[in-house]
Amino acid sequence: MIFVTVGSAPQDFSRLVKAMDELAAGSAEEMVIQRGFCSYLPKHAKSFDFVPYDKAMELYEKARIGISHVSAGPIIYARKFNKPLVVMPRQGVLREHIDGRISHVMVCVFEFFPGGAETHDHAGYRPLFSGHFRL
Repeated sequence: MIFVTVGSAPQDFSRLVKAMDELAAGSAEEMVIQRGFCSYLPKHAKSFDFVPYDKAMELYEKARIGISHVSAGPIIYARKFNKPLVVMPRQGVLREHIDGRISHVMVCVFEFFPGGAETHDHAGYRPLFSGHFRL
């Protein structure tokens, strides 16, 4: 299962939700999307706006891979459950964020080693690729 999360920011991040829904259309793997305040409603993936913390932790634990907005929470939970994580920053210029401090788009995959979130050992992060992309 692929778990996608956009977090709780009130700005719409339908760009990520729609891209993941389109990916789900051509995939046999289950995709579950936490869409928050997004206006786009997925047609091919299971989705919800928000769930209680315990349910979200179950989804992180069950997932084969996580895909998320850039935030400490998804990174911490990916480490906690030893899951690879793909992150996509919101863009201020697209009104996905309150300002432009996350103005570039990068996609990174992190490999996490045993030890959990408490180790704060960033040596395990390895970018798969980064740069400017259009999604």
